[in-house]
Amino acid sequence: MASNDLDTKLKKIFAEECSDFLTSLENQMRFLEDNIDDLDMLAPVINEVFRIVHSLKASAATLSYNNMTEFVHAFESVLTDAKDKKLKLNKEILATMFEAVNVMRDGFSDLISNEKDVGPLSDSEAFKKLLGLVEADKQQSPPSADKKTSPATVPSGEAYRYYQFIIRFDADLLSTGTDPLMFFREIEEYGDIVSITASTQAIPEIDQFDFEKLYISWELIVKTQEMPEEIMNIFMFVKSKSDIRYEDVTGRYLNNGTEKINVDKRLGDILIEKGKVSEEDVKRAASEQKKLGEILVEKKKVSKKDVDEALDAQKEARKLIPTTVRVDIKKLDSLVNLVGELVITESRLRTLSEEIADKKLQRLMHSKCEETSRIINDLQERIMSTRMVPADVVFSQFHRLVRDLSGKMNKNIRLVLTGQETELDKNIIEKINNPLTHLVRNAIDHGIENETERKDNGKNPQALIQLKAYQKEGAVFIEVTDDGKGLDRERIIQKGIERGLIQKDEMLTDDQIFALIMVPGFSTAKEVTDVSGRGVGLDVVKKAIGELHGQINIKTQKDVGTTFIIRLPLTLAIIEGLLFTVGKQKFVIPLLSVDETIRPKQQSIRTIEGKGEYMDVRGKPNTLIKLFEVFKIKDANEKPEESIVLNVTVDHKQYSFLVDDIIGKQQVVLKSLDDNYGNVEGFAGATILGDGSIAPIVEPGELVKLYKKTTIITHKKHINAQASN
Repeated sequence: MASNDLDTKLKKIFAEECSDFLTSLENQMRFLEDNIDDLDMLAPVINEVFRIVHSLKASAATLSYNNMTEFVHAFESVLTDAKDKKLKLNKEILATMFEAVNVMRDGFSDLISNEKDVGPLSDSEAFKKLLGLVEADKQQSPPSADKKTSPATVPSGEAYRYYQFIIRFDADLLSTGTDPLMFFREIEEYGDIVSITASTQAIPEIDQFDFEKLYISWELIVKTQEMPEEIMNIFMFVKSKSDIRYEDVTGRYLNNGTEKINVDKRLGDILIEKGKVSEEDVKRAASEQKKLGEILVEKKKVSKKDVDEALDAQKEARKLIPTTVRVDIKKLDSLVNLVGELVITESRLRTLSEEIADKKLQRLMHSKCEETSRIINDLQERIMSTRMVPADVVFSQFHRLVRDLSGKMNKNIRLVLTGQETELDKNIIEKINNPLTHLVRNAIDHGIENETERKDNGKNPQALIQLKAYQKEGAVFIEVTDDGKGLDRERIIQKGIERGLIQKDEMLTDDQIFALIMVPGFSTAKEVTDVSGRGVGLDVVKKAIGELHGQINIKTQKDVGTTFIIRLPLTLAIIEGLLFTVGKQKFVIPLLSVDETIRPKQQSIRTIEGKGEYMDVRGKPNTLIKLFEVFKIKDANEKPEESIVLNVTVDHKQYSFLVDDIIGKQQVVLKSLDDNYGNVEGFAGATILGDGSIAPIVEPGELVKLYKKTTIITHKKHINAQASN
């Protein structure tokens, strides 16, 4: 494998791992913050934070990102002192640690984007504070406490094991700039290397020797209290191209069999060590075709409680064994596309079966189609579930945003997350982050009052922002709620009139009024801040959610608060659509985009000079868009009273799409048109129907733009024709 290919693969793994590590780190740090006074609860959490930071350091060091490695090492030193109880955590120290986490997240983000080391971080305030904590601890600690006690140098009789590691690195490892001895230094932090043997058998003759190749392999015996999987994590970025394995060889190194080993044991071993049964009891029980625990209880060798305790110990020892594998998202996308093809093929087979003249054969074909459909649906659900990730992937990062901005704006705000386990398609998760960030920033800047103002209004001085996710009616809902001052209805109306968006005497519903804040450039902010209030943001939110085939609604009450409710499809690959016709051509529109369908009356349609045709819908004029005119379809029904209207909302305005007929609701596989046709105006893509025909998928916002464009062109032609006459 070429060195640059290996380097690229390492960096890809690095990017995936760092994101997970940083998310876990922030979650554990928040737990520390919430339980800072409970010392008994803190110990395992500090150990977990240390493990994550140590893994991040190893990741950076593997790719020779030395500046980042130096910074993370300083953080690790603070955690080492906290873990060894030489440094007592408090809110001030935690604040420094959070500051360090912020630097690490920004730094690792830069590393991933630029694929090169960050600039020196030793001059940063966070680095100086970390070093200050370590130096302060050294001055306060007695000399004997300076030396870190290795986990393997515990008194005899405590739990540890011996493992033999066989390590054969990829021959191109040196060309990536990686020092193989670095891994051995990392291993020493988990235990003692009892022996190390280098094998030189693979070294070729001098005329075939390549100085850039690594020919040496190693055998290590490691004495440790850690699970071997933890040590294997040291090699996470190189093990895919290397041969690295381990074997438990504790039996060779026990001191006359007297030392106790309490991890990674079989049930019988655990019970023997606890003195509950003899080795002979276990052998006799093992010869019977029953579970060992049941046999020993029946023979009254042990109590059920003894077995349960041993099983718990066994379960704890197995917790760290990995049960998942990483899969490239492109492979999952490919599987989703193939399932989509299966859906289309099954639909076509069902259509063809209708043409079979032999009724017996036709019934058999129908039965097999139903069976195939069930299998495809099950396959589709299972594959789609592999693409689903919990909302917490996005939600968890807002703790940092709220903490930073509330401190910056001198506001006391608590963030509450609900429904983090709710799953969304990975593509949606990636695209919903920015809209949610806009909403949270706006809530902090515009929605939440300062403590003094809240006290004066009889409210809790500590404000609340809640992010909530849940599934309902085949869709995912995300709510962003604040308990601030709510939207100012009258001020929004005033701004809308000033900008010519609404008429002074126009009767509008609350939904229509509050939707104005999502018009491009609309803002009621009295002053501009560097948090929000620049007149951009919420229109971007609406556009982004529209691109996800979603909807956003607003609920607000003065001095009580505001909730933004986002509705999203479960996946972008397969959507719920409404199938309709214009002439002989079939089209699909996302079901979430349609407010209602009605059959119009001739008297409800009127023409306004210079503005076009409108349709009266419960006293409100909707712009009427005749799809046969926009798409130039000649065989369509041009009589509105014999047609159907689809009412939709685009940028807070209502439109009525005139179509010939509605076929019905249908799940469709969304196919992009960009690769073959470029940007096709008016459409989000296309799908293949059961009869093999292609149905374009209408995107309401793009269709409105196309309508306005064609209307202007038609109007200009009309004016030119009049002028020539």
